[in-house]
Amino acid sequence: MFDVPILYIVFNRPEETKRSFEVFRKLKPAKLYISADGPRNHRPDDIENTEKVKQIVSQVDWECEVKTLYHAANRGCRGAVEKALEWFFEQEKEGIIIEDDIIPNEAFFEFSKGMLQKYRDDDSIFSINGCSIGYQNANEPYGITRYFNMWGWATWRRTYQLVQHTWKDFNPGDALKDDKTTRKVLQLPVSFDSNKKWLQHWQQIFTDTYNGKIDTWDHQWVYTAFKLDKYCIRPAQNYIVNIGFGETATHHTFTKSPICNLKYTADNWQDPPLHQPVVDYKYEVEYVGKMVNSVELTTWWQRIFSLVPAPIKKAVKKMIVRG
Repeated sequence: MFDVPILYIVFNRPEETKRSFEVFRKLKPAKLYISADGPRNHRPDDIENTEKVKQIVSQVDWECEVKTLYHAANRGCRGAVEKALEWFFEQEKEGIIIEDDIIPNEAFFEFSKGMLQKYRDDDSIFSINGCSIGYQNANEPYGITRYFNMWGWATWRRTYQLVQHTWKDFNPGDALKDDKTTRKVLQLPVSFDSNKKWLQHWQQIFTDTYNGKIDTWDHQWVYTAFKLDKYCIRPAQNYIVNIGFGETATHHTFTKSPICNLKYTADNWQDPPLHQPVVDYKYEVEYVGKMVNSVELTTWWQRIFSLVPAPIKKAVKKMIVRG
C-alpha cells in the first residue's frame, strides 16, 4: 500500500478518467482525495459525463481513506483546481497531485515519495516535477529547474502557502525586468535579444492570467517560484504520459507537438543518497523555452555562427561530415 496522500482532480472526461483511475487501483494508495468540478451551463453533455466520471472514481475496491469534494456548479479550470489544492493542503502537509488526463508509471510514485522526504525541510525546493517533457540525461538521476510543471507533481503545504501569499501581490504594471530576483532567475545562456524575449513572454503570460484572459491556476505557481528564487526537482527520465490533448481539452487542443507523444523512459527509481542536483540549461532552453513555450531562443554560439559568411559555414559543415 502506498502511504503518500494523493489528490486526484477530475471533471468531464470518462475515458481519460478510466485510464488514470486504473493507475490508482494498481497502486492502492492509503489516502485518496478526489475533487470533481461541476457541469458547465452551456454544455448539456457535461451533466452526463460528470456523473459518469464520479461513478468511475467511486469504485475504490482496496483499503483506502477516501475523501471527496464534488462541486454542484462549475468553478472553471482555475477555480476548481485552486479549491481542490486549498482543501487538500488544509488536511495534508505534503502530497502528490494527479489530474484525470495524467498517466504516471510506478517509478513516478517512488520518485515523488523519495523527493518529498529528502527535500521536506529544504526551503529552496519548491516542488517535484514528474514529467521530463521529453528531456533525458543518463548521467544524472535528477536535476533542478526554475520551471514548475503540473503534469504529475508533488509538493508541500509550505509551498502552497507561499503561492497564496505571493500571487496576490502581483501587479501587471510592474515589469519583471525591473525585479532583480526575477531577472536573475530568468537569465538564460542565450543572446541579449533572446533573454529580452523570454522576459516579455512571461510578463505577458502572468498579465493575461491576472486579467482572466487565461483561465488557469499553474502560472501563479510558476510566478511564485521565479519571484522567490526557488527550484523544482526535475527527473532525468520521463515518468508521465499526458493523454489530455485534443478537442476535449481545456487548453491543449493541439495534437501534433512533440509533447503530445511522450513515452516513459524509465520504469523504476532508486535514489543515490549523495547526488547533488544541478541545472541543465539544455533542458531550460531547448525543452522549456523552445518546445513547451514555443519561444525561439538563440544561443550565443548560434548568434555568432549566423554572422559567419556562407562559404565558410559550408566548408565547416563539410569538415564536420567528413570528421
